[in-house]
Amino acid sequence: MLSVPYIETSALDGTNVSKAVDMLLDLVMKRIEASVTKSRIHKACVDDKNTVKLDNKQKQEKKCAC
Repeated sequence: MLSVPYIETSALDGTNVSKAVDMLLDLVMKRIEASVTKSRIHKACVDDKNTVKLDNKQKQEKKCAC
């Protein structure tokens, strides 16, 4: 299912037209806000300036098998 709200409107007498437009704009704004938030989170995770190296293993010297 698409999860889209349903509202009956009438072009003849204008019933629920404003309500339908308001609902549509609310949905659009919520999606835009969610997209911007997700983008900011992604940018924060990918930003090279704020990275933390998790692997602190030191390089092991090769030992001679003499």
